[in-house]
Amino acid sequence: MGPAGGPPLKPPVLPLSLSQREVWRDRAAWPDSAHLMIGGAAFLSGPLDVARCGAALELLVQENDGLRLAPLPDGGQRLLSHWVPQLEQVDVPPGIEPRAAMDDWWRKGLAASFPFDGTPPWRFALLHVGDQLHGLAIQFHHVVMDGWGTSQVMTRWSEIYNQLDAGLEFVPRAGPSYAQFIEESNLYAQSEAFGRDAQFWHARVPQLPPPLIERRFADGQRHGPARAHMATCALARAEFDALAQAAAAQGLSAFNFFLAALALYFGRIAGRSRVLVGVPTLNRGGRRFRHTPGMFVGVLVLDIDVDPQHTAAALLASVSAAMRAALRRPRYPLSELGRALQLIRTGRDSLFDVILSFEQQNFDVHFGAARLVDSRQLFSGIARYPLGVTVCEFQPDKDLELVLEASSDCFTAPEVPLLAQRLWQLARRLA
Repeated sequence: MGPAGGPPLKPPVLPLSLSQREVWRDRAAWPDSAHLMIGGAAFLSGPLDVARCGAALELLVQENDGLRLAPLPDGGQRLLSHWVPQLEQVDVPPGIEPRAAMDDWWRKGLAASFPFDGTPPWRFALLHVGDQLHGLAIQFHHVVMDGWGTSQVMTRWSEIYNQLDAGLEFVPRAGPSYAQFIEESNLYAQSEAFGRDAQFWHARVPQLPPPLIERRFADGQRHGPARAHMATCALARAEFDALAQAAAAQGLSAFNFFLAALALYFGRIAGRSRVLVGVPTLNRGGRRFRHTPGMFVGVLVLDIDVDPQHTAAALLASVSAAMRAALRRPRYPLSELGRALQLIRTGRDSLFDVILSFEQQNFDVHFGAARLVDSRQLFSGIARYPLGVTVCEFQPDKDLELVLEASSDCFTAPEVPLLAQRLWQLARRLA
């Protein structure tokens, strides 16, 4: 109740963090598009207590304010003091392959996009394939959650379930809240550090380069991102580990080799000596917000020197230097740089045409006797950029996946799996 027995007080309205503002602007440009839907899934084998699963989910939501944020159409958001989540129950008919059932649930969720109506924009589902196989699926609007946060949600959900399963009293986890990140993010926007970061980024990308990938099949009548042609290339664990070991011997990471392969490939195709590639960054203040669910991620734009006279070692050194410099300034919003370069006036959607992500989720979770047998990232099938490339490593003892989301404005469907194979081969050749 409100003061003196009046109507209940409305939850407080919080500003968006800088990371959230980037997503909100994207949604404002294409309000009906599903490209901002993210999520993940885990398959469990063994008996699962459905009531306990729902109780653990409710405690998870109460513990984490990022799961109680309700975005508003005007760009603000309410922080709800209490929210009772609904765990959707889906019985998979006999004969239906579990992954196909998960994909069907995911597609139906995309068709029912989240309105910004004062409720948290996410949904959770429990898919039953008989009594012993279960699928846990999560779908978020990107404005309240990022990919790393999704893995933290799944991990913490299992931890709370196991506390209840063992008959222990629930103990909320200590750590900074997402509301603290919102406050710090907005203080940064008014700080001298923001001004210094602006100078760095504007000097790094002083002008807008021409498009790197040709829009060969663009539909001028469509409003919103194009459909994506999807392709998945399996990366053999032994081959990837060999690549990672070769990188470590040079003081690099496997990510550097994928980034170099992308820059080299498109530099040669387009006849460029410099290539811009987008790279998401956790942007979680080192380890401080590492386990806090929410939307933290920012996107860095790397200007990579791919001079044809370079050796492979020189290319990798260029990639490493660009990455190190950018990671020292991860908080600056990309939209500020786009505004300075008059991106919209030129009819462009982004500063770059290619984005590379590395999704690493060490899902060693169990819900009581129900043990993890598989986990996966779920993709919207909508192309925000001409080409999105994601390296997915979900279990340390299994093969990885190289997933390409290629815009149908720029690629035909048969081209995409061939491109995935070429990039993987090129990354290995560079090592």
